[in-house]
Amino acid sequence: SLVSATGLRSRGLKHESESVRKRLAVFGFVGPAALAEVGFLDNVTDRSIIAVRETRIQFAKRFVAGVQEWRAAE
Repeated sequence: SLVSATGLRSRGLKHESESVRKRLAVFGFVGPAALAEVGFLDNVTDRSIIAVRETRIQFAKRFVAGVQEWRAAE
């Protein structure tokens, strides 16, 4: 999971809000989207974890795998 890849704590799943859809519409985007917050740079612990290149690579790989899993289930 992304949580185990990064060592950061899970803050749970949030569903999109109308404001997010409106912001994406500014870019002319229509379709499914995902926004992943992997940590907070103003948090010393989060920042130290995010600063490690291998952690960011693992996060990216697991994020892609999750999207592929979602697509396969459609």
